[in-house]
Amino acid sequence: MLNVIVFVLFWLNLFCNLAAAFAYGLVLERAIAAGLVAISVVLVAMSLMMTTSDLAYLSIFSDCFILLVAWSLALTSDRYWPIWFAAMQTLTVATLALTPTQAGMPQFILLNLAGFWSLPALLVMTWGTILDWRERASASPSSV
Repeated sequence: MLNVIVFVLFWLNLFCNLAAAFAYGLVLERAIAAGLVAISVVLVAMSLMMTTSDLAYLSIFSDCFILLVAWSLALTSDRYWPIWFAAMQTLTVATLALTPTQAGMPQFILLNLAGFWSLPALLVMTWGTILDWRERASASPSSV
């Protein structure tokens, strides 16, 4: 049941993030949001063709790739949301890395926890995109 809740919340957040990026974001937000949707769709499509263990490796690879992109963006961007996004993605990858070492804990709990961190990451990106848009709108001269 927890898997289904995290899955539904993830896709709802992902599409809300995409909508906010295209409504309020600049090229950066649009590219990141579209990239996240593309990675997610590819993972779902690959889940239909791959074994669970192979899919786990692909998922870890994609999370590590997102982590590298997030941190490079956080270190070069003049916005605040990429720092928070990178921090949440770091927690995802750290949880995935920790999962095999926890023999006494059920694996699905840690895997759901790793997936859970994508929810606040997407919320941070969405809210940051909207706040950046509000700042740009208030900084532009009004046409009176």
